[in-house]
Amino acid sequence: MKRLLTTLLCSLFWLIPVTGQIKMTVSSKAELIPDDADAASYYRMTDINDNVCAIIKVVPDNPLSGQLVLNTKGGMVPVKSDEQARKNGEWWFWVSPTVTNIMFTCDGYTSTDWMGVSLQAGKVYRVKIGVESNFTIVRSFAGSGLVAVNIDIIPKDALVSYGSSAEIFDNSTHVTDGSFDVFLQEGKYYFKVESEFYETYTSEVTVVKGISGIEIRLNPAFNTLAITSSPTASDVYIDGKLVGTTPINVSDRVPKGKHSLIFRKDNYYVYEQEIVASGDGSLLTIPTATLPPQFGIVTLLCDDPEADLTLTDPAGSVVFRGKSGSKTQLNSKLTFKLEASRPSHISQSTGVTLGESNEGKEIDVSVDAPVPIYGELQISSAPSRAEVYIDGQRMGVTLFIQHILIGQHTVELKKEDYDPISFDVNILDGQITSISKALKKHEECHVVKVVETRGTENSHEWVDLGLPSGVKWATCNVGANKPEECGDYFSWGEVMPKNNYFITEYKWYDLRSDKYIKYNNNPNWGVVDNKTTLDPEDDAATANFGGNWRTPTADEWDEILNNCSWTWTEEYDINGWKVMGPNGNNIFLPAAGHVKRKEPSEVTWWGRYWSSSLKPDNSDNPKCFASFVQDRYLTAASRPMGFSVRPVMSPNTAPIENPVKNETKYVDLGLSVKWATCNLGASKPEEFGDYFAWGETEPKSDYSWSTYKLGSGDLFSKYNDSDKTSLDLEDDAAHVTLGSKWRMPTEAEWVELIENCTSVWVDDYNGTGVAGRIVTSNLEGYKDKSIFLPAAGDRYPTNLNWEGSRGTYWSSSVGTDHPNGAWRVDFYYDIIFRDNDGRYRCYGRSVRPVTE
Repeated sequence: MKRLLTTLLCSLFWLIPVTGQIKMTVSSKAELIPDDADAASYYRMTDINDNVCAIIKVVPDNPLSGQLVLNTKGGMVPVKSDEQARKNGEWWFWVSPTVTNIMFTCDGYTSTDWMGVSLQAGKVYRVKIGVESNFTIVRSFAGSGLVAVNIDIIPKDALVSYGSSAEIFDNSTHVTDGSFDVFLQEGKYYFKVESEFYETYTSEVTVVKGISGIEIRLNPAFNTLAITSSPTASDVYIDGKLVGTTPINVSDRVPKGKHSLIFRKDNYYVYEQEIVASGDGSLLTIPTATLPPQFGIVTLLCDDPEADLTLTDPAGSVVFRGKSGSKTQLNSKLTFKLEASRPSHISQSTGVTLGESNEGKEIDVSVDAPVPIYGELQISSAPSRAEVYIDGQRMGVTLFIQHILIGQHTVELKKEDYDPISFDVNILDGQITSISKALKKHEECHVVKVVETRGTENSHEWVDLGLPSGVKWATCNVGANKPEECGDYFSWGEVMPKNNYFITEYKWYDLRSDKYIKYNNNPNWGVVDNKTTLDPEDDAATANFGGNWRTPTADEWDEILNNCSWTWTEEYDINGWKVMGPNGNNIFLPAAGHVKRKEPSEVTWWGRYWSSSLKPDNSDNPKCFASFVQDRYLTAASRPMGFSVRPVMSPNTAPIENPVKNETKYVDLGLSVKWATCNLGASKPEEFGDYFAWGETEPKSDYSWSTYKLGSGDLFSKYNDSDKTSLDLEDDAAHVTLGSKWRMPTEAEWVELIENCTSVWVDDYNGTGVAGRIVTSNLEGYKDKSIFLPAAGDRYPTNLNWEGSRGTYWSSSVGTDHPNGAWRVDFYYDIIFRDNDGRYRCYGRSVRPVTE
């Protein structure tokens, strides 16, 4: 019985000729496609006389089950048909422009009539063909009335239904591989094929003995959308469903017909738009949606420039902090409270409501200055006539009587040949505070200064491969301790690994202008600086390995590609290339993959390594070396991606320790860190030193937003609404300049200094004529230790401001009240305070380094 069944089934596939033909006619002229007129955008073809061919795209209104053939008169024969294009429902033919007549043939169909054409070289035309939809499927076998029906369906995921009438479909089958097979009795059937996002296909089918396969291609009934908005990062809803945030390059499919698009973004009005999807499967570019602003820009003003200005929303949450002159964005529909406050003062406040008339405009909002509150301070001393300094400012001599702002103050008494004494007083509103102090004879004390130098902490092995250039190659990637370890991933021109490798996080990209700000030889990409090779400070190999290590150039990658033997191996428990040089020495390059956005991908089967070279004709793509299993090549890649770095050294050099950048002295005040004796860029305590914008590592002549590398006053490309709490070491001026363990102090370390030391203002430090604050430790065992902070002022944009009357020092901490801010410490003769500087990162301010 089994053998009989097998024989019966095999006989089902005995083929016999098919009789009858389906009618096929040309239903349109050869029309030029206006938006697709360049044949070279596919690829350029020429006829035997080197004439550039035109392309004819043939579109049947129903699928063909055979090969469509183009016949021509006049000129040269067709060049070729593209099988890949046929799968998109079109037949493409490259045709000599000298052809004058065309006709189409296909097995099983009637031929079309001859049609006259006039073709232009290099142009694209479309011709529509009408094909009858009814088809007959026949398959026979010996000794049975059953017929095997085979249908190939595109798309592959479809619902196939059939029955004895056009109204009733008794049977349905869901296919996922595009193949439908069934045994049927001879007779007439009605078939229906359905798939989401495609037009439903129906046809009458006559099943008789014989064989003929059929291919059904459903016409698309969808489009995808390219959606943009101004401003960007707007939420997009299609028919009430959130589909993403602008820009959306290619959306999910939307069905044919009308759709509602809604754009939403905080502090902007909702924008609505209706679109019609043609259903031809194409990508529709939607006109940019412009959301009207629901906010105004306010400049906060107060007659007291030192007052802290705070804005709170109706719920009482703080939305902005700053000083007079600060700008911020406020929603026009809400009422905010603007408060001016200052220690020892009565705060003043006012309400702020912009209204619709001020939307999109800049306006000034003023608040009254805080009102000072005083008490009286009386001081006597033995001996008398001691100089009285309050919060660092000389106020008179004992006997001393004066009105003082309420609150905590630091008082220092000084007299020649006597040790100065310092103490805190708390002045109360309307009350008299009376104090008497005795001074002791002066004893000499000094600050112990220790010299620390920077050196390489770890040695890194190298291999001489015997290359013509003599370049030596490291045995490990940057961030790895063994040859088989993948190590860290770096964006091109950055020296630290990171969490996100998006272009918005890329160091040398300005989000506002959509341009690159360094390493550019193409004016279309930004300001041209014609740098073609990484500077040492931007080289991950140099920054992390030190000494003479650097990232290899494109030519050095090319050298080992052409002069070494490469073997794909798994000997280190990870796939990679064993690279053997002419002298028999070798290195191993693990297939570490790469990071395109957040997580590494393609590990163990693809390795990508940076060179230090910029692609000559495109600043957006530096050179990299890529390997893919059994292939390897030098190519270009996008800068923000995270690739591996394998360091090299030039000939006749070996790993050396970095030179000492600065013999920097420090003082141990008994705190968690030791404080340098001088500002960064200074060699003496009384020297002002250099000025730095926050997050920049070099002094400059212009400290305005136009020169600030990390953004503007309204939008920053780094340290903006992120989870970073402190500067990366690559952006820390103290660390980059001094190396080793030197860095800028955090906000908490400044607070520790202020709370555990006595700070006294002096007008003339050690006879140098420089004003500033002497900061002396209050901790047991360290009370003879102090540092001097000169009142060096600040720079903006090109001027030196407040020198001699104000000190302003950066911390490394990102603002907490303002995520786009940075904490600084300011002091005058009478006050020292911290401020979350959210809008003035570009200012040039002093840096006092610390070390562990």
